[in-house]
Amino acid sequence: MRSSFVFGLWLAVSMCACRNQVSRPMGGSTTANQTAPQPCASQDSDGDGLPDSWEVVKYRTNPLLPDSDGDGVLDSDWGERQEYTYSLRVFMEVALPVEDISQLNTVFQDARIAGRRGEVTELDVVLYEAAQVVPGVEKYLSGADCSLPSGRGVRDGGVFGEQMRQLAGVNGSLRERVQRMFAAVYSQTTRSVPFNAFYLRNDGGVVSIEPSAASLVSAPDVEPDELWRRELDAPTMWSRKLRGECTSSAVLGGAALSEIGVRSRLVLFAPVYSAASDLLKGVWDQRALRPASPSGVTGCVSHTAIEMVVDDTWLLGDEQRLRGSPVELGLGPLVQLRVSDSVTGLIQPQIWGPACAGWGRLDGTRNAYRIIHISDGWGPHVVADGLVGFGKAPPRSVVITDIFPFSSSKRPRFIPLDAVSDPERYYLAKAELGGIDASMLVYFYRCANKILYPFRFVRGYWNDYFLLEALEGSSVHDQVVEQSVGCGWLLRDSEFQD
Repeated sequence: MRSSFVFGLWLAVSMCACRNQVSRPMGGSTTANQTAPQPCASQDSDGDGLPDSWEVVKYRTNPLLPDSDGDGVLDSDWGERQEYTYSLRVFMEVALPVEDISQLNTVFQDARIAGRRGEVTELDVVLYEAAQVVPGVEKYLSGADCSLPSGRGVRDGGVFGEQMRQLAGVNGSLRERVQRMFAAVYSQTTRSVPFNAFYLRNDGGVVSIEPSAASLVSAPDVEPDELWRRELDAPTMWSRKLRGECTSSAVLGGAALSEIGVRSRLVLFAPVYSAASDLLKGVWDQRALRPASPSGVTGCVSHTAIEMVVDDTWLLGDEQRLRGSPVELGLGPLVQLRVSDSVTGLIQPQIWGPACAGWGRLDGTRNAYRIIHISDGWGPHVVADGLVGFGKAPPRSVVITDIFPFSSSKRPRFIPLDAVSDPERYYLAKAELGGIDASMLVYFYRCANKILYPFRFVRGYWNDYFLLEALEGSSVHDQVVEQSVGCGWLLRDSEFQD
């Protein structure tokens, strides 16, 4: 039996799953329409150590065969799991204590501790960019609570709670109500509060600046308790119609969810690639989407989102989107580092505070993590087009429809002319991506510095344009080579003009 198991057939006989799973108010009682959370009993039909559902939607192995390719190694082997899909492997150091590795093993990623060095944990993480969560598929392994492993939230009982329920309305599915409420909450508040969340401690209601960061940050314009209220207290943010960065927005969204009976938690992600403000400048001679590293990060980089279970499906949400996969949050590949019911538990200001202030534990870097190495690849058993319709796995090849000078009138408006120091040296390639946003294509990481003669691939933009540099001693009138090793460029007939 081929390992690209028929999803519909598996679903019809699906064994796990959280059929009674519904959301209920955090800290509230169960009502007639709200069933108490049921534990996940992840069925493993072939006894290989992998849940059937994960074999289908994550690894693409056969849930009825313990050794899908018959090579004598079980599907649960660390390397064997990657042989039927596309994966991105990340070695990283984190200054955060990794106390529960199960929080880092989800339907979207595998993680293991590679070593420890003082207060630093070395992690080996494999991201499965094509993984997809559908109703009844658990995000975490056995032992987790199907409706949410934990979760905290107390109904406001006042104006904030009543207004959140009004924004959600009563019509439509729960997911539609959540989307409606999120759209209203985030559109009616302005993201303008200065960033202080990672510097703040809250010890039983007593708010202060994290001592290890206090000497490194500028004196705030208000007292710490006011900093907390305006950035991390949901009713205050809503009443003032002001909020802060992603962590602040997630706190507001999570509080809103609790008001309509949806349990949620905060999730802290580490972007694999830096998305700093110099994305369009000064990085042309580096790799396409550069790893977040001491030399590449201009400030502490992370992303906070909300995880929830809605209509029997695990979802992630932030101020922009309500999605099923971390890669769909629009920030490229994300490594899940922590989950927590509280901001303090999530961030641990004694770690992130000094890091964001300019002196972290990782040799003085402005971050609490560091990417050491990145690699990606397609498993040897992936069939052609075998991942179509699942997640955001990149295409094996990219069709280039046009190449033109950077200074050409064809250059889109969002790419400024002064984005490069010498426009005459560079060209833009227009690619056909089949509707996949290039910001999600980790595949282009290994295209960096590859040759598309007479050009050198330099980097990709957020949309379907890629920067090329003319090679010295060549002419742009030379024949363009169709294949760039490791990238799979394909050219459509076109007049590439100087």
